[in-house]
This record gives sequence, structure tokens and C-alpha cells, in this order.
Amino acid sequence: MKRFISFMLLCAGFWQTACLAWQERYDENTYDVEKVKVGDFYYNLSSTAKVAKVTSSEAHSYAGSVVIPESVESGGETYPVMYIGEGAFQGCTGLTEVYMSDGIRGVEQNAFRGCSSLTSVRISKGISFIHGAVFEGCQNLSSIKIPDLAAWCGVYITPTTGIAWRKVPSEFYKEASLCDGDGNVITELTIPEGVTTVCDNVFYGCQSLVSVKIPESVESIGWAAFSNCHNLEAVTFPERMEAIGEFLFYGCENLKEIKLPSDLKEIPEQVFYGCSSLLSVELPDNLESIGPAAFQGCSLTSIKIPPSLKSFGMIAFSGNLQKVIISDLAAWCSISSFEGSPLYGAHLFIGDEEVVDLTIPDGITKLPRYAFYGCKGLSYVDLNQVEIIGENAFSESDLRQVESSNCLREIGLGAFQGCNNLSTVKFSSSAITFYEAAFGFCQSLKDVYYDTHTLPEVSPQYAQNSLFLHSPIENATLHVPEDMVEKFRETAPWSGFGKITAQKVADNPSGILSAPMPQPTSSALYDLSGRRLEQKPAKGIYIKDGRVMMK
Repeated sequence: MKRFISFMLLCAGFWQTACLAWQERYDENTYDVEKVKVGDFYYNLSSTAKVAKVTSSEAHSYAGSVVIPESVESGGETYPVMYIGEGAFQGCTGLTEVYMSDGIRGVEQNAFRGCSSLTSVRISKGISFIHGAVFEGCQNLSSIKIPDLAAWCGVYITPTTGIAWRKVPSEFYKEASLCDGDGNVITELTIPEGVTTVCDNVFYGCQSLVSVKIPESVESIGWAAFSNCHNLEAVTFPERMEAIGEFLFYGCENLKEIKLPSDLKEIPEQVFYGCSSLLSVELPDNLESIGPAAFQGCSLTSIKIPPSLKSFGMIAFSGNLQKVIISDLAAWCSISSFEGSPLYGAHLFIGDEEVVDLTIPDGITKLPRYAFYGCKGLSYVDLNQVEIIGENAFSESDLRQVESSNCLREIGLGAFQGCNNLSTVKFSSSAITFYEAAFGFCQSLKDVYYDTHTLPEVSPQYAQNSLFLHSPIENATLHVPEDMVEKFRETAPWSGFGKITAQKVADNPSGILSAPMPQPTSSALYDLSGRRLEQKPAKGIYIKDGRVMMK
């Protein structure tokens, strides 16, 4: 999915660059007639394409209310007026109103820059591109009239810096209001039925918008299309839409209501970044990925994650998140990519029940990195059939006790780093490879049980010095089989434990170890092989609170 999205963005970037390069070549090579004055305006003319472009006056003399005509005549030829050239009206401080005829196709950069008295502009119905922030310095501009909203949705607004891809332009609207052709301010925007694409930036910075309704015909919404619409409060999407652009509602701090399309597959990067009034959102059932900082700066306190989700971007949620609700623990553990866990500072719930004692479901052999990073309230984990624990999988969580079976093979970089409440760890495997700082900064570590007759591998070599980095193992006890005590005492980093003692075999035929067992907060039950039981057996022998029980 990421590679596909990157490919599509690259294609879009090449397409936009090609379009701009074509436009630049067109402007440079075809406007071969020197500046001429016809009527009230100066023009550059193309003798080959027979088109005209409005250009600057001799002394910034354009003033008052002006109407840019459909065409001009010069030398017996008729030239359609199709473009407003770069800086054409720049510095015309006496200009108050502009009416563009519907033949205008494009407006080049700085066209109206510094027109400090300009109050109203009527945009051409035929407009197709605008180069950058053409109204810089127009502090009195209050009305931008868009007579054809359907056409406007397809206008390509280029970045201020030219062809730089993914560079947000200065706000096109500034303090102006979006108006219809009659000058009525549009606060409740309904995209016309039949529009299939809402292009990049077309409503960027529009302060008049309070609500937006998008019809079923719209298939895609471009990058930053509604970004920094500071008064926008509500948006209605079509149900069938599968994709929306990055930064779509970036900085819309009054956005309170959002109903995402049910078919949406991806929430891209920073879509709702800075939407500080957004209190809740329902993620679609088919959602597959959440991009970096997608909800950063929002006021969400809880989020329900659909089982379809496959990847999380870095800091997808802000620090306000207190509750992450999932319906399928196996699906959560199978998420392929956690760039950062949404659980940081939040509590994990399965339905209505908080996860305190966690048993990894059967069939899960690898935990992705950051899967339970920073999870609050999590006290105990039974790794069950897990073979590989990914980087920082439980780092900075509230874990107190960890138990693994003989399936465990690898503990990744910083897997339990910063678990300040972690006091007891039990390993049953003889083939675990440890990576750097796997148990670093575990300030409460007291007992580590290692039921193995083979010294574990610490890889790479320098990880020997960092496996228990800043964890007070000099005050902790390592429990190992009697025949391994001396070998552990002679081998770093195990030799750093304050005490290394032999586990003793209990007087029972099963050979269960009688050394103190890790005690989960809920007094969990175990069978004689050390496997955690979900409920008390009707008959037989089991272990509770470190004692052998019979029923």
C-alpha cells in the first residue's frame, strides 16, 4: 500500500511538473508580440496561437473597477484574452474591483499582489489554473466570486514557490469570503453533483465555510483542499469514497463533526492535524491504514480500531487519547506496521473490558514493533506462542510481569525498555536472542527466571553491556537451573545480577519448579507445565499464587 501511494504521488508530481513546464514554455515561446495597448489594458500577443495575455501597465495605472474583456483586436486580428500575466496588476493600489470574462483560463503569480484597495474579484467560469498566491497584500479583499463551483473544483492552484511539489501555497482567500456569482457569501458549501474530483488547495484558507457537503459523484479530494478553513465545523462525505488527500483538514480548529466514508481505505498524513475541536470520530470498517500525525492535535479521548487496519503512522494520535478499543486482539497483534503506537498513554480495551492481564492469542508468532508501546494499565502478559517480539513492543508500558513459553526465540531492540513497574520475568526457552536495551531502564526489576540449560545469546556483541541498561540488576535475583548457576555467574550481562540462585525441583512427579512464580495481579492459575489457565479446573492439580493446589 505504501509503495503504491508513493508511486501515485510521484506520478502526480511528474504530471504537475510537466504541466507547469509546458505552461512556462508556452508563455515564453508564443507571446512574441511586444506589449501593446488596446483599450484600457496592455497585452502580450501570440502571433501563432492568436491569444492575448493581460500584462502590466506602464506606471501601475490600472484603477477603479475593471472588466477584463473576452477578446481584443490588433492589426486586423482578433485575439481571445485567455491569461492574466505575472504581476499584471501588481502594485495597482487604486484598483477596487475586477471582473474576469469567462474566457480567462489562467492567472499567473503575483497578478494582483499589493492591490491594497481591491475589495472584490469575479473569477472566470473557464479558469483552469492559478499560479500561487495571486492576492498577496490585498488586505481589503472581502469577496471572491465563483460563478461556477463545479468548474472551480477542478482548478489547479500551484504552490507559491513554483513547481515545488507538496509545498502548501499561501492562503488564496486570505480574509476574503467565498461567494457565488451574485456575491452571496457561501457558508454552507455543497459541491455540485457530477463533480468527480476536488483538486488540491481549491478551498485552502477559505474563512467563510462553516459546512461542506460532498456528493456521491466525487471520487477523490486533493491535497490540502480544505486546509486552514478555520471556521469549518462539519463535513459530509459520500459513502463510497475510497481515498482522500493528505493535509485535507489541516488546521481546521473548529471542525467538530466528521463522518468518514464507509469505503475509505486510508487516512493519509496529517489529515486532521490541529483539529482541536474534534472530540470523536468513527473509523470505517474497511480502513487499512492511518498516516503519520493523522489526528495529531485533536481532542479525541477514545478511538475504536477496526480489525481491517494494517498499519499505523508515527504519532497518529495526540496525547489526549485515553482509550483504544479493539474488537479482535489477534488482528491487533497482526498489524504489519506500527511506526508509533496509538497506545502511548492510553488504555487498551477489548469491547468494554480493559486489558490488564494479556494473553497473546494462539497462532500469533510475531509481535510487531510498538504494538503495546506505552500501554497504560497493562500489568501482565503471557506471550503464549510468540517467537519474536519486535522493537519497543512493550516499551514504557505499565507491565509488571512477563511470562514466555519455550517458543520464544528473539526479543527485539528496547522491547521492554522503560517498563518502570516490571518486577518479574520468566523465560522457558533455551534459544532466545536478546537485542540492545531489551530490558533497559526497568527500575523495579527484581526477579528473572530462566529455565534453560544453554546460555542465551546476546546479539550483537555490544548488547551485552546494554541489555539491562540502567536497570538495577545488582539488586535483583536471577533464578536458573542448579547446573547453570556458575556459567551464568561467569557470563555477562548475567554476571551483573546481585544474586544468582538455583531453582529447586518440587516433590512432585511433574518436575514443576518450586521457586516463586510470577504473580499477576489477578492471581492467575497455571497448570503443572506453567501454562496459564483461563479458569479453575474441575479436577486435578494446578498452581495459584506460587502454591500447588489440588481439586
